[in-house]
Amino acid sequence: MKSAPKVSPNRTVAAPLLQDLLKDLLDQANVLIAHGERKEPEKLLRRLLALQPDHWMAINNLGMLCAMVGDSESATYFFRHVVQLYPISADCWNNLARSLWGQGLFDAASEAFQEALQKNPSHESAALGLAQLNAGKKNPKIVPRYANVRNGGETERVTSVPSEWGQKKINSILPVYYDLSQAPTTFDAAVILAIACGYAQVKNYDAMDVTVLATKYRLSSERDLKMDSSTRDWRTLNIVFRLATLIPRVRNITLHRHGKLVLPKMFYPENPVPGEDRVFIDQYPLLARTFLDGADVQVYRPSKRALQWARCQFTKPDRSIVLSIRNVDLHDRRNANIQDWLLLYQHLMNKGFDVVVIPDQNDALGDGAGIDLGWKLAIPAAVDLDLRLALYNSCRMNFSWSGGQSLLLWLSPAPFRIFGLLNRHSLLTNASALNRVGPAVGSQPPFFQPNQQILWEDASDVTAEFLISEADKALLEADI
Repeated sequence: MKSAPKVSPNRTVAAPLLQDLLKDLLDQANVLIAHGERKEPEKLLRRLLALQPDHWMAINNLGMLCAMVGDSESATYFFRHVVQLYPISADCWNNLARSLWGQGLFDAASEAFQEALQKNPSHESAALGLAQLNAGKKNPKIVPRYANVRNGGETERVTSVPSEWGQKKINSILPVYYDLSQAPTTFDAAVILAIACGYAQVKNYDAMDVTVLATKYRLSSERDLKMDSSTRDWRTLNIVFRLATLIPRVRNITLHRHGKLVLPKMFYPENPVPGEDRVFIDQYPLLARTFLDGADVQVYRPSKRALQWARCQFTKPDRSIVLSIRNVDLHDRRNANIQDWLLLYQHLMNKGFDVVVIPDQNDALGDGAGIDLGWKLAIPAAVDLDLRLALYNSCRMNFSWSGGQSLLLWLSPAPFRIFGLLNRHSLLTNASALNRVGPAVGSQPPFFQPNQQILWEDASDVTAEFLISEADKALLEADI
């Protein structure tokens, strides 16, 4: 992207027909961006700007496209124009701050974060960014301290109100349903609940009441059909139900096992309607679109007690690293190569880092293939999502193999590099599937922060040498 559009702050409002065309162009571009595409939405946005050069949302989205591929300099170029056109928007100032941060312009980024907070004192992303900058990049406590402020509750928050609401009266509550006849007992629930939380933000609901419908279970995938009832029940409580406890906007959580379902007048989702004989389709496009609509989708936060536990796992917090490994079963070609990760662990330990390994949930509960290898383990975090999330948000850097557990990295402020998402042997995450559903190969989700990145080497080609090289690069970039 070589040029920004000319700024015309006093341009008159377009005629109704032109406004409809502008809206259509913007909507088309947003859909493509949500799928991780770049070239086609850029063409649509530039066509829009040819019709209305001061359309701040189009300029902002051009900046977002640059940020998605790590081009912070070009992103800054566009975001500076946006804040000229729409200076009252905290989101726009926050976007500018993060692009400046990506260039290493920390003083300018701090000023932009402060502008965002002047516009909206409760702007979460700006508050976190400013706190990190002011504390210094080597302060390991800033993310846990921020999470403490953000949560304001203990491990069980099923009926608690987050501190950010203060004494505010809760006037509007969004009923949210997670129907296990439509959706799986997997970490896909993390995405669906994050979208619901984003919807609540966009529609100005103060809180969410989540109901997990477990009157019957989905039987549409090979995994669904193979799963026994005891495993299904365990995952319902320890994955789906537990995830809902980690979203501060959630007020009450109900597990509905028996009895007739009576839906209220307003509820989420509207498609598919809870109780209908339908299943959820791929949710990533809607997640990205929810972010582009103005919602924060990185909504998961650990409890204060979990953070206290997590901090005790490190003897050198300034050099703390967490490795998170996927090892579902012996024949799953989406698994990490544990021996490669052991070599990465040994390399980091030899360089003086304090490394904690979170084994796969299946290892912790099953055959233990990734357990007795001589590395420092956090087994409780393998089976409790609050503890896992707390470790993610207490260390200086996370290195994770792609899998359900890594979605908690996607959807929280934790720093990370994720390996193995692209996998030519997987129908769900081969290049064709990802380019269709998103994120497109080579891109980054638009809601990622500067210290969050997917590494796009195909899983089959990831070696110990690649893990070590990319880890060293990430730690150098983060000044750890």
